Amino acid sequence: METYRLWLKPDAEIAGFQRLQYEKVEVAIADVLQKGIHPWLDIKDRSNLKDKLVEVINSPDLKIPQLAEMGYCEDVSEIGQSHFYRGVAAEFEAFLQEVQRYVYFVERLNFMDLLTLAKQRLKRKWSHKIARTLLEQTCGGFDGMRSFLKAKDKNIKISSYDDFDRCDLQEVLTLADFEGEDHTLVRLGLPVTNFRSVQCLNRVTDERGLLKLTDNIRTFRISVQTGRRHYEEESLTYNCQAKNGQVHFIPNLERDLDERKKALAIASRWRTDTGRYCFNTDIARLGQMVEEQKCEVTFPSLDYMRAPDVVESRCEFIPTKIQRYRVGDYLTWSASTGCIKAILRTHKVSMTGRKEELLDKLADLCVKVYRRHQTELDSFFSKNRFIRVESNSAVLSDRFPILDTLDLRNMILTMYILKHLRGNTILEATHHNDTFDLLSLARSLIKREVTLSGVFLKVE
Repeated sequence: METYRLWLKPDAEIAGFQRLQYEKVEVAIADVLQKGIHPWLDIKDRSNLKDKLVEVINSPDLKIPQLAEMGYCEDVSEIGQSHFYRGVAAEFEAFLQEVQRYVYFVERLNFMDLLTLAKQRLKRKWSHKIARTLLEQTCGGFDGMRSFLKAKDKNIKISSYDDFDRCDLQEVLTLADFEGEDHTLVRLGLPVTNFRSVQCLNRVTDERGLLKLTDNIRTFRISVQTGRRHYEEESLTYNCQAKNGQVHFIPNLERDLDERKKALAIASRWRTDTGRYCFNTDIARLGQMVEEQKCEVTFPSLDYMRAPDVVESRCEFIPTKIQRYRVGDYLTWSASTGCIKAILRTHKVSMTGRKEELLDKLADLCVKVYRRHQTELDSFFSKNRFIRVESNSAVLSDRFPILDTLDLRNMILTMYILKHLRGNTILEATHHNDTFDLLSLARSLIKREVTLSGVFLKVE
């Protein structure tokens, strides 16, 4: 991350006066969160940083008392107002440049010292140009200027403004001629007449000179790159809170299941707790995460001038349903003779006799097939437990994942469930209903004397 380093440098011309200097430097995210170093975000900076610096530099206690009374501690908000808006970054650096050009920083200074310094500089640089400028600024127009010169030398002839330049004003006039014009002498003798205490930087920087306007920064947003789709970078965004060396991550999640898998992977990689989507990590691992995964860190709630906005995380819930299982229909007495014979033929059972005899043969067949698959059924239902609930919605129910290729599947499953259904609710392989034998059960089901209703929910 980047921030600004500010420091004061002695002015090249005037001893004891200092000018603002600045540069961008790298800063660790730990310093931002734990020490409040300002995280410079360029065009994404919405912290009102400039306005806060203006507020600080205009603080009355940072102005030099006697100079402030006499108008030499001008508010910096009036500096550079002619600059048009060029974006957050350009505007902020333009502000620093204006302070650098138009503000002197001093330890202490009174007006008499300031005036003495201005006079010394004017004496050293005394020239025709300086003399004419003083004449123009103190005499109030052509007549006043001519009268002032006539008082110095009656032989001087002035009939137009051009005549002033024909006179050797630096010889005719001396600095002593303008005694009492203190403010004019100060303004003309010094390149800058706006002053602040050197303590100003202590209010906005740490001991290293890094920009700092708060003790810590607790909330931020981090975007973790998760791949590319359609030639665009994809990322997962977290709202984060830092406290006591720990950072809590709260993701913004869409309905995309693939995105959620990535969120689980990110949490698994960086967490120091057991969080699956929301998780905690420490500051050191956060720094490593930002470096390794090329994360973008922003501070949307950082505002030095207003109360911070509440940061909200969003998660779209994926509609879910409880998976339900139902046993389908099976052959009963109402089936056609042809359908019954087809089943018997497949299992090589004699197809002679009346329909009642064919139904008896079907019941015997169901018992034999049941016993042939009983071990497989016991194994499945001992590993998977279900409870029965009443329901009329067969459309949303699934088939039990067993005996998929068996033609008598539904009858066999129905027989097994009725034999192992405890209290007409709990399906357990270890429970056995001995109130009827298998053959009696098969015949009752075929005659529809016994039925199985409802759906089954898996017990996790």
